[in-house]
Amino acid sequence: MAVEFSSLEELIDQFDGILLDAYGVFWNGNSLGLMPNAEKVFNRLMMANKHVGILSNSSQLAEKEKSKLEKWGIFASKHYHFYLTSGEIGKKALLDLKLPFPIVRKKFFPLFKPHPQFSSYYDLFKETSFTETFDPSEADFIYLNIPHIEGKDQTETVSFQEEIDRILPLKLPMICFNPDKVAFEGNPLNAVIRQGAIGSLYEKRGGEVHYTGKPYPQAFQIAIDQFEKVGIRREKIVMIGDNPETDIRGANHVNLASALITETGVMSFHLKEKGSSAFDMIDKSDTPKFYLKSFTL
Repeated sequence: MAVEFSSLEELIDQFDGILLDAYGVFWNGNSLGLMPNAEKVFNRLMMANKHVGILSNSSQLAEKEKSKLEKWGIFASKHYHFYLTSGEIGKKALLDLKLPFPIVRKKFFPLFKPHPQFSSYYDLFKETSFTETFDPSEADFIYLNIPHIEGKDQTETVSFQEEIDRILPLKLPMICFNPDKVAFEGNPLNAVIRQGAIGSLYEKRGGEVHYTGKPYPQAFQIAIDQFEKVGIRREKIVMIGDNPETDIRGANHVNLASALITETGVMSFHLKEKGSSAFDMIDKSDTPKFYLKSFTL
C-alpha cells in the first residue's frame, strides 16, 4: 500500500481544533520524556490560534499528567487548552456511582498493587463511596490497575495468567481505565504490558470488562464538548495519534478527522516488525484520513 504523507502545517491550515494523544505523539515514555521539537510545535499551534486538547488513555488523573509536562516546560494555557485522561473520566463515574453493573457493597478488589513508578489508584477512589478489599469475594467489581510483578513491567501477558485464573471463577465485572494494550517505556523504548491487554485476556477467558477511554465514544465526546464550548465544530477538529486501534478507530467512530503518526509510538513499532505491509494490515475502521511522519513542523 502506497501511503501519501501530509505535513502538520497542512493540518494547521485545515483545522481549528487539534486533539492530541500523548504517548507516542509528543511524549516518549517516562524515561525519555518530551519528544524533540514538541515544544516548538505546541508554540506554533498556539501562535496559529488553534485550540489544542490532549486526550490520553492514562489511568492517572489529569493533574498528575499536567505536572509531568510542566517539568519539561509545557504548561496549560501557554501550550495547550485542556488535558483529559481516562483516569479523570473514570473517577467522575466513580463519584457519580455511574457504573454499568449493580453496586451492593461499594467495595472493589484491586488487581495488582500500586505501580511504584505511577501514582496510586487511591487518588482515583479518594472522595468516592468505594473502599478497597483484598478479599475478592467481598467486592462488587475488580479495579484493573497498572500490571507489574514486584514493581517490574512485563512484556508478555502470560506472566499474569495465574492471577487471572485465580479471580475468574468469582465472575466479577472488571473496570479498566486504560484500554491501551502496551506502553513504550525505558531507554531504549520497550513495549510493556498495560491494562488493555489484561482486560482482553480476562474477556477471552469469559470475564466481563468495562473500558473507559479511547477508542470508546464517551471519551471523544467529552473532548468534542470542550471544543464546541469555544465554537469549534466537529468537522474542524482533527485527532492526531500513533495507535490505529484506539486513536484512529475512536476518532472515526465519532466522525472526527484523524491523522496517524508513523515514525514514533505504536505504529512505528508495527512498521519495524512488519515493514510497509503494516499499512496493509490496518483495518478499514482504523484507517486515518491523514498520515504524518512525526509531530514536527
